[in-house]
Amino acid sequence: MIPVPKRFLVCILALAAGLAGPLRAQAPNLVVRYVNADMTAPASVLPGGSITVPGVAAGKTTELTATADNQGAAAWTLRSLTVSGAGFSVSSVSETVVPPGSTVPFTIGFSGPALGRYSGRLTIQVNSGNTPYVYVFYLSASVVAPDYVDRKSV
Repeated sequence: MIPVPKRFLVCILALAAGLAGPLRAQAPNLVVRYVNADMTAPASVLPGGSITVPGVAAGKTTELTATADNQGAAAWTLRSLTVSGAGFSVSSVSETVVPPGSTVPFTIGFSGPALGRYSGRLTIQVNSGNTPYVYVFYLSASVVAPDYVDRKSV
């Protein structure tokens, strides 16, 4: 008989009994891509990054076309999209499973009531297996004075 160290046996028994804890699902590899009318190509933003809305005239609304991209090897479930910050909005998205390589489209809107800079947050909640994850992206926008000069008549 081969001698087996006691620590090894305790480890094996703990794993067999589930005492070592459940295996955690892999964290989702989520990237947000967005584009506006002034951009020639979409911008990619990792969680914790900034999404910038171009200058908009007071009282006007602008929208960014965006996607939440699954760049990982496992599917995850998109639970919710929310925004905070004056003037910002986000389109509603139904809870959905996002397979690897797939995207979920949504829209970020902004309408500022007065001149100035605005900031907010986009929060994306997902589940990988039974594990919840929350990703935050920082929003910034500015309201600028409208151009009252008719350039064709000058």
